[in-house]
Amino acid sequence: MAREEFLRTSVRLRIDQGVVLLRHGGVPSVACPLMDLSEGGCRCIAPMPALDAQTAGTWRQVLQVKRHLNIEISCPPHLVHFMIQAEVRRADPMADGGVELGLQFLNLAAQQKGSLQRPCSRSRPTRSAGPSRPQT
Repeated sequence: MAREEFLRTSVRLRIDQGVVLLRHGGVPSVACPLMDLSEGGCRCIAPMPALDAQTAGTWRQVLQVKRHLNIEISCPPHLVHFMIQAEVRRADPMADGGVELGLQFLNLAAQQKGSLQRPCSRSRPTRSAGPSRPQT
């Protein structure tokens, strides 16, 4: 099956230090290193090998494309405890057992957009591919 073509609608920034906390139902939260961030979403790594077997198994079932999650992003000093709902757009298994996630933010309020615009306007963009909205 051919991959869909995507057109990025905002600048994506490579992040050296940051974390995404994944939350879903009664499953224990997972802290994931933040790889990059844009006004529309982010990319992170779910560290499955670092979790106990039961928790990792549950998260592998949860981390499916189109699944909605509650996430909290911290990327000091510009973005701390930023809570938002996100949709899993990509969940790619990695050789080390982790899962690379592409997350699209959902239902951003004006204040949340402003919070994302501050770090995104002060940092250097990256050319990495990741989740974005399909061209319409």
